[in-house]
Amino acid sequence: MEEIIQSLRNDLPWLVTITLFLVGTTLGSYAITYWSRYKAGMKNIFDVNKKDKCFCFNCKTKLKLVDMIPIFSYFFHRGKCHYCKCSIGISTLFCELSCGLIGIAIGLLFF
Repeated sequence: MEEIIQSLRNDLPWLVTITLFLVGTTLGSYAITYWSRYKAGMKNIFDVNKKDKCFCFNCKTKLKLVDMIPIFSYFFHRGKCHYCKCSIGISTLFCELSCGLIGIAIGLLFF
């Protein structure tokens, strides 16, 4: 049984690994967003029909797609809002990275 698990771990394609990491970071990013909205007392945090789905909590500017790419946007904008330059906590980056690694770990367990 141990040999089978080791064989599966060695044969996990890179494309699947990268996909699992990206899915994990995306889910982590959404989890952070919803948790922040919950802490702020916002109603209907899961309402996908809202026009302003993603926005900066400081300047209330609607974020563009490039501003919402997990990890990349944090480094690209140097950990600040693209519009008002308000600092984004490093915990956001760590949560996204952690969720990406959890995605890979789940892949190693089940694939």
